[in-house]
Amino acid sequence: MRRERDRRTRIAFLTVAVAAAVFFLPGSQVSSQTPDPMRHEEGAVSGPIVESPEAMAVTSQIQCFCGGCVNQTLHDCTCGLAARERRSVAEALASGRTPDALIAAYIAEHGVQVRIVPEKRGLNLIGWWIPFAAAASGLAALLLVLQGWRRRGIALEDAARQPETEQRYRDRLEREIREFDP
Repeated sequence: MRRERDRRTRIAFLTVAVAAAVFFLPGSQVSSQTPDPMRHEEGAVSGPIVESPEAMAVTSQIQCFCGGCVNQTLHDCTCGLAARERRSVAEALASGRTPDALIAAYIAEHGVQVRIVPEKRGLNLIGWWIPFAAAASGLAALLLVLQGWRRRGIALEDAARQPETEQRYRDRLEREIREFDP
């Protein structure tokens, strides 16, 4: 009985571990990199996107704001708006503007939500720490559940042995009662 329970506990733990690994591994997210011909505008890039390191520093931090792209940066997106923005970033950098100034201009024009990843300061730290806190809480809950299952299994084993012990005490009690009764 205990072996069966231990086997079930191991299976449950391995199932949770595999599910967590699949969910949290970096390559496990489904990506929608397939171009959608209905939303692409004239001038969309069909081949690989090649940018200078300075332009990539800007376009890889700014989210495409065309409305049809799902969480893609200007660097990764293949829509016409992203292609135009990449060209304008390259032109602005060629004219002497800095990557930080361009990012600040995008934030001023579209708001802080235009950044693909929030900055690690202020209230944004909550967004950085919540996944870690959730993972730690989930692990603690899993350990408590497994510990409770183990205790319940031990209690069940004790309960299974209880009738033998109880019968032994009943026999002893009856023997002692017979000895005291003349």
